[in-house]
Amino acid sequence: MVQPCFAVLALITNQIKTLERDLVARSKRDYRSRKRLQQIAGVGPLTALCFVLKIGEPTRFGRSRDVGPYLGLCPGRDQSGGHRQATAHQQMRATACCAACW
Repeated sequence: MVQPCFAVLALITNQIKTLERDLVARSKRDYRSRKRLQQIAGVGPLTALCFVLKIGEPTRFGRSRDVGPYLGLCPGRDQSGGHRQATAHQQMRATACCAACW
């Protein structure tokens, strides 16, 4: 009864590994700016790719300080410390927090 579950789990695990390899290869080919982010401890290829895709064109930010509030990682200049914007990117915030823990 348990053996079929293990077989399905092994199959899914292999599919995930294949997809991860494909994403990493594509990010190396198409998103070269992620290489700089990977120099930060705890930031791997997938975390860097998430960041690059979420930010888009970095020149749209007036200063690098504006990226943190955009992602909801810290309050903006006109926000109090206890409130985050409703439009904060929760998934990117969670990804950045996980990378910081490693």
